[in-house]
Amino acid sequence: MDYDISDLIEIKTRYELALEGSNNAIWDLNLKNNNLFISDKINFILGKENIKFRSMRDFFNIVDLNQRKNAMKKFYNHIKTNDYHYTDVLKINGNKDDIWIKISGKVKNDNHGKPLRMAGSISDITHIKKNEFEIKKLIKLDSLTNTLNRNSIIEEIEKSLNQAKLNANKNLALLFLDLNKFKELNLKYGHNQGDLILKNISQKILSTLNSNELIGRMGGDEFVIIKRNYKNIEDVNITCKKILDIINKDIKKENTNSNISANIGISIYKLDGHTCDDLIKAADKAMYESRKLGENTYMYYSKIELNI
Repeated sequence: MDYDISDLIEIKTRYELALEGSNNAIWDLNLKNNNLFISDKINFILGKENIKFRSMRDFFNIVDLNQRKNAMKKFYNHIKTNDYHYTDVLKINGNKDDIWIKISGKVKNDNHGKPLRMAGSISDITHIKKNEFEIKKLIKLDSLTNTLNRNSIIEEIEKSLNQAKLNANKNLALLFLDLNKFKELNLKYGHNQGDLILKNISQKILSTLNSNELIGRMGGDEFVIIKRNYKNIEDVNITCKKILDIINKDIKKENTNSNISANIGISIYKLDGHTCDDLIKAADKAMYESRKLGENTYMYYSKIELNI
């Protein structure tokens, strides 16, 4: 089809208007010399000024390091295999917040069937990914206490067990925490007051946990704390004392009408069991035994077996 000058100007104008009106950046890669063009909209998407990409290597250098290698492999494999359509979701490390983009494209071959150029679009999907993360987070959390829910804490125990089985140096302990006199508190002051205390306890415990510790609500006033990669038993003791101090001192001080106390039972991977179910049962039994020692005490399952 032949075009006169006025037709070409009209096509050019349409193209420029389409670029300006779109929220997407347009990219075009010359596969003969690897020269890359990306429209200026990329600056808006990335929140930067005057950023220029001369090649796909320049572009992939801004992709999160954990993704970069696989992303490049997927891109160049697409060119080799000449699949119908290329698309990928990439994480870009921004100055403040991470940015998520969707890149799409298609290869154009020459008359001999060899890849000539590849072109497509880049769109900002950060808002979609943030919502996705929020939904996943909500699904994993207990709605009242913001700790992991029962299913999620069990999943995390299973993951921790798999890691411990692969590495003999990784220690793993479960702490089964149960509140005493909580039912009486609900009956006397109402469930709203009980819920507030549960939230308060959970938030205070969460604020003291390190990256190797997780807490989940099993139901009611029962919680499980996963303690991973600790150095020795004294580390576990310190965590137990810290949690019991929160309940015995902080909570009672803030809720003078509350006689809430707690007990903790502890099970150790290998010593007390090799499965999630075995370790939870052992920690639960140890918790009940700790009540014989009094309120705000903790007990190891292994000590029950040794009658210590």
